Formats: sequence, C-alpha cells, structure tokens
Amino acid sequence: MNKRFLLFVLFTLPLLVIRAGEKMKTTLSCQIYDFRGEMIYFDCVQSPFFRAEFHTNPGENHIYNFETDRLVTMLVNSRVQLVLEPGDSLHAVIRYGSNGRPERIELSGTERAVRQNNLKRDISQIQASMRYKTQLLACVAVDTKPADRLRDTRTFLEKTDKLIKLESSHCSPEFINYIRAEVEAIAYGSMVEYPAMYASVRHVPIEQQGIGDYWTIVDDYTPRDDQASLRCMPYNEFLCQYCVYQRTKEAHAAGKTYKRPQTLEEHYRELTSFFKGNQLDATLFLVLSNYIRNGKDIERVEPFLKEYKEKYNVDKSYAEILDSLMQ
Repeated sequence: MNKRFLLFVLFTLPLLVIRAGEKMKTTLSCQIYDFRGEMIYFDCVQSPFFRAEFHTNPGENHIYNFETDRLVTMLVNSRVQLVLEPGDSLHAVIRYGSNGRPERIELSGTERAVRQNNLKRDISQIQASMRYKTQLLACVAVDTKPADRLRDTRTFLEKTDKLIKLESSHCSPEFINYIRAEVEAIAYGSMVEYPAMYASVRHVPIEQQGIGDYWTIVDDYTPRDDQASLRCMPYNEFLCQYCVYQRTKEAHAAGKTYKRPQTLEEHYRELTSFFKGNQLDATLFLVLSNYIRNGKDIERVEPFLKEYKEKYNVDKSYAEILDSLMQ
C-alpha cells in the first residue's frame, strides 16, 4: 500500500469516527388532518428527552427540531412511527379515517429518510396482507395452531428479507440493522414464546403441537449486539424472552422446571448471569426503566441502578435517562 495513502487513512479515520458520533440538527414536521384530539404529541421511543406537543390545527405544519447523534424512532400521537437519523429532515402529511386511526401518510424530505420510512411501511403492509398478528394472545384466542404460526413466521421472514435486500443500497447500514432487528423481534419472539403460551392456555403440550423439536427452533440464530439493533426497543424485549427460553431449555435438558423471573430482583440477576456487553446493557436498561416508569416502590431500583452504572453501563445515554426518570 502506498505510504502516503496509508498515512492519510490513519490520520483521517479518527476524524471520521468523531464525525459519525456528532450531534446533528434533525427535523420532524407533520401536517395532520381529521384528528379528533385536542393535542398533537411527538414522543421518542428511545429517550424521554425528545418530545414536543402542539395544539391541533388541521393543516398547520407542526415542526420539531432537535439534535441527535444516533437513530431515533419518533411516535406521532402514539400510533405513527417515523425513524430519523442525525441530519434527517422528514415531513409527514397524516390523514385520519372515520375510525380515528391514521389512514394515509405521505412522506417528503431527505431522500434517504423517505425511502427508509417507506421500507418500514412496506414491511408493515406485508404483515397486514398476511394477517400476521403481533399480539400472541390474540392468536391463541382464535386458536391459531402453533405449526401454522411457525409456518407463517418463516414466510414473513422470507418476504421481509427479500424486500430489505432489494432496498438496502438506498438505506444506511444502521437503519438496515434496526429494521432487521424489528422484524426479528416479531418473528423469533413468536418462535420462542408462542408454543409455550399455547401450551399454557390451550393445554396442548409442546410435544403434541406438531412443530418438531421446540428446543432447537432458534439454534441457527445469533442474537444481535450492534448499537443500531439495540436502539429497537422491541428487540431488547425479545432478548429478554430469548434469555428465558434458553434457561428453560437448560432446565428441560436437566429434567427440571424453570421458574420465570417475576420480580425486579429476579429479572436483574437472570440477565446479568446470561448476557454481556451491549446486550446486557440494553436489557438491564429496559428492565430498570420499565420498573421506574411503573411508579411503584421505585426505591427498590436504587441499589441495582448504582451497580448497573458502575459495572454494566456501556451506553452512557442510558444512565442519563435512568437518572432523569428517578427524579
């Protein structure tokens, strides 16, 4: 390799890393029609620090500018999800139907942001066209057989994988990791949860459900640990499910019965004994923040929060959010 070129790479690489982590102005704007509520709310899935509210005024352009150094998912009125990356500018025209739900959404703005959110929408449309429910109890209620659910899950994975590959060159690597994590949370979460749930509610043992070997069902899957994937909160919930599944599998192999964690203390200790690094950081943050938001006996969090920040916290924004929630 040319020495002059090598020196250029060595000196510019740190600058590129710093630039990648810089906070950049990011803009979300919305025009909303036929919404019946009095207020329009913008909320961030990943952080309570990003939020805005506006009085409902049909056709008015509600603009929210903020600075971020990483991907965020913004909720508009708790229903419409829009993903933005640092520097994005995204405008949404949202029209509500007679049922009180968003019926039509038109996007404009930064080309990449539009394509990425359209990809997210197209994946949702695949899910809707398949009538592939995400609420597993609803599947049990209508007696969806586990074998049928697993077949549909594999079809859902195949269709979304094909679509993501088709659009990946127009999207950032971070977004692709995020959207794959979102899909995998739905699919692999269903694989590990549904047979056990069906057995519990419908009283049909897993061995009699016609799904093959339940204990090898995700053996070919490696859980994600990159930062963008772990920005997906449903994926972090799946990681907690995955932990319980693997512990249940270990107990089954030993001829024992696994008791699922019920308390904050049990959840915390189970996760620290199973995960490491980014996965442990993300799942502990999820458990601690959910417990604090529940608002009951939050003083029980304090010793775990102290240990978490001293021993397990990798993403410092998590600690800032937890401290804010405790106030």
